[in-house]
Amino acid sequence: MTELPWNTLKGEAKGRVRAFLEARESLCVPACERFLAWDDGPDRIWYARDGEGAIVSILILSATGILYPVLAEPDRAGNHSGIAHCMTARRIRSIQGQAGAVALCESILEKRGQTRFERIDYALMRLDASPLATALIAGPDALVIRRATHEDADALFPLQAAYEKEEVIPAYASFKPAASRLALERILGNRIVLVALVDGVIVGKANTNARSFSRDQIGGVYVLPEWRGKGIATRLVGELCAVLNDEERGINLFVKQRNTPAQRAYIRVGFEEYGDYRISYLP
Repeated sequence: MTELPWNTLKGEAKGRVRAFLEARESLCVPACERFLAWDDGPDRIWYARDGEGAIVSILILSATGILYPVLAEPDRAGNHSGIAHCMTARRIRSIQGQAGAVALCESILEKRGQTRFERIDYALMRLDASPLATALIAGPDALVIRRATHEDADALFPLQAAYEKEEVIPAYASFKPAASRLALERILGNRIVLVALVDGVIVGKANTNARSFSRDQIGGVYVLPEWRGKGIATRLVGELCAVLNDEERGINLFVKQRNTPAQRAYIRVGFEEYGDYRISYLP
């Protein structure tokens, strides 16, 4: 493998780094959002260039210890010792991105003695058109979809807590109610959140959770267990996609590979699978 130097991002290289990320945006929406929020702040960003000066790989390490690798082909990813050096900047709590890039970072950490990872593999899906018309009429006759506000926080919190316990929190970690409530308040303040109601009772929710250059990522999709299998998730995600379509945004999401019901719901909206995504947690 050709040894390539890694450089700390400075203002003069920002345009080239942006162009590299924009060309791969649909594969790394969360990383792109971190880049857009950087502005020489607490996140650390490094880039590697080939012999002709072209950027071939990016590493973004957030202030909270989340590593986002956006790497080119393995033989053009930069030298592995350079990646390892970047990863000593602060404690890494998780790694997320394309499965191959995350696996490479895992292998580097393993050589340093890190042997415990909790890996969750996802199917990466996208929608670059209007949601299917059938998705916008799915669900029970009494179903109502509307935009959530801060006034919904109390009613939404049990669903947010259940979603985090079921889909987000690693097996080694415990649920923290105060942190969950704070996260919900941030989502309501900074993201697009839709709720599903039947007879005035909230039975499901969906929200955006990352925004990059021209795309949004959907997450936080949760329907109460007793209301699943009725088309509510399909309708929620379809309506959220319609909102984003009005803003001329492309749409991404990733879903656990073993979660076949959710994958089917997203396919009914019009999403297509186009890659593998992984989040690896370090206890």
